[in-house]
Amino acid sequence: MKKTILAALLAGALACAAGPSSAATTTYRVTVPGGVSFDFQRAPTWVAVPEARDVYIVRDDMRPTTDYFRYQGGYYVYTGGHWYRSTSWNGNYVVVADNRVPRAFYSVKHNRWRAYPPGWQKRM
Repeated sequence: MKKTILAALLAGALACAAGPSSAATTTYRVTVPGGVSFDFQRAPTWVAVPEARDVYIVRDDMRPTTDYFRYQGGYYVYTGGHWYRSTSWNGNYVVVADNRVPRAFYSVKHNRWRAYPPGWQKRM
């Protein structure tokens, strides 16, 4: 009888642990000026871009639909023909001039971009 009560209590505890509270997810939203934003279910996993030293992109299965890079101490988003930079992957992005973007981004192959910046090929 004690084993049956213990088993019932254990089953109840497991059911509570698997209930709605464990199903809740945290969403991390990245927002840049101009109304562009994208979400992550967890902090992004960054992978090195082999052809561009010190440049990282988000792993393919997590990658947003906009261009999003990490370079040294900065995070960069390219969308709608504009660049944005932050010192944190998920916050406080500000507009950055095209000529202030790291030159290492010129080495990133076209197939790694969502929208390759027009005119960049001429600068290389």
